[in-house]
Amino acid sequence: AALNMRSTTRHLMRPRTREGARECARLRAEIEQAVAGGAFVADAFGRCAREWSLDEESREDGGLIGVRLRQGEVRSPALDRACFVCPLGAVAGPLETEVGWHLVLVEERLGCRFDKGMTRVVAVPAPGDTETGEPFVRSVLAGPEAGDERPALDAGLRALGATAGLWALANVAGGAFARGAGALLHAAEVGSASP
Repeated sequence: AALNMRSTTRHLMRPRTREGARECARLRAEIEQAVAGGAFVADAFGRCAREWSLDEESREDGGLIGVRLRQGEVRSPALDRACFVCPLGAVAGPLETEVGWHLVLVEERLGCRFDKGMTRVVAVPAPGDTETGEPFVRSVLAGPEAGDERPALDAGLRALGATAGLWALANVAGGAFARGAGALLHAAEVGSASP
């Protein structure tokens, strides 16, 4: 199943120092406060990453590492693992890697059993206004969009095909074994009937 999982993840990187870890903790609190105040978690995280992340490759895209990446595609093994184990839709970290301290936000994950059918975080309008005057939203987990069922459907069909193939192999092998055993039994009966 792990080979079929895909993740859309953002990260924010600070230096690999004690101060970098403290900065990540402070930035996480700021993002969580913005979300509590009605900001969409991906927007709040993206703004913070554009301002504070040291990763020049992803900073301008709000910390976006990649869209629907497969496991193993992120250069840092620790960051790659985070894409597939951090809670969906929640800011995780500080997480230490070989290059620094990180905050991680998994926006979407496909093919992962422990997400309980939820695949992405979405903004849902809610009553109220944010301090910035933008509409107030709640960040909630949602199931797949139309068309997102394909990876799960493909995995299900592969599993069904493997099960059917195993069943057919067991029947053929079992049948051959039964025929062989029957022939040996018949030969033993014929041999024992001879004087």
